[in-house]
Amino acid sequence: MRFSTLLNREDFMNNPLKAIIKRFIWRTRWLFNKSPWILTLPNGSKIETAKLGAGALIYYLGYSEPEIAYFVNYFLKPGMTFVDIGAHLGEYCILSSPLVEKSGKIFAFEPNPDIYPFLTRNIYRNSLINVVLDNHAVSSKEGEIIFQIHKEASMSSLKFNTLQKVENIVREIHVSTINLDNYFQNYEKEINLIKVDVEGAETEVIIGAKNLCSKSKGDAPTWIIEYNPGTAISTGRDAKNILYLLWEFKYYIYELKKGDVKSQFQPSLSFITNPPNNFSTLVASKVNLYL
Repeated sequence: MRFSTLLNREDFMNNPLKAIIKRFIWRTRWLFNKSPWILTLPNGSKIETAKLGAGALIYYLGYSEPEIAYFVNYFLKPGMTFVDIGAHLGEYCILSSPLVEKSGKIFAFEPNPDIYPFLTRNIYRNSLINVVLDNHAVSSKEGEIIFQIHKEASMSSLKFNTLQKVENIVREIHVSTINLDNYFQNYEKEINLIKVDVEGAETEVIIGAKNLCSKSKGDAPTWIIEYNPGTAISTGRDAKNILYLLWEFKYYIYELKKGDVKSQFQPSLSFITNPPNNFSTLVASKVNLYL
């Protein structure tokens, strides 16, 4: 990890010595023990991880992206439906399950065959009966596509064209795809929150959810979406299209900031004409969330 990155980590800013010690323990542990490590999340639940970037961040910060955890914890209520696309180890499923309670439902999609067993074990380990697991990739249409498995599992992605150039690819496999409109066409409840972390395929996910996005204010889902211009370019896409597409559906767009829940929304309608140049986590909603 670059020192500049460490300086900006929430745990380092709060307690530099503790942050450095935890990073030393993480690295040392894997030198002597290669077996999966079961960590404890802030809500007391257990999560199993291999030597992964996401696992390291969970160990350091509590969640791999605490600002997403803050928002999920703030937004979800009993009876709601949460869709986690790119669920990875399942940390947000584990967080959200008690929030939506037995009357709610969580759908977790993870196509990486190296990670899906971890997701499965983590859901069963915590006895989460309101979570539905699915190893399909989510895209704009149903079918089959090449999936590139990256050395760092969380950076694995769909391959949409032969010119797509991504470094550190371990292997390529074929995976089946679904789209959200077809998957949920007979689902009787509203989809309240969708989290998308798909390494450059975000626009494809949204295109496959046009019917959901076309719903009226109050019925359309709220989205948490990774906005990464660099990743988009490597997959032959333009991250700005995420913003343009959401605006077509009359969404408000915010950048999700670190910090207290009530201060992490920044009105970002200007993103349409002046999109950020760097990685951001966006929240899109048809309800004005600026508090």
